[in-house]
Amino acid sequence: MGTLLATRLKNRRKELKMSQRELAEGIC
Repeated sequence: MGTLLATRLKNRRKELKMSQRELAEGIC
């Protein structure tokens, strides 16, 4: 269970980073 939660958090962080990058590119 712990590892699953960790992987989910990592995936969410990756998604957030990607979305932030897309937003930055859109603004630029």
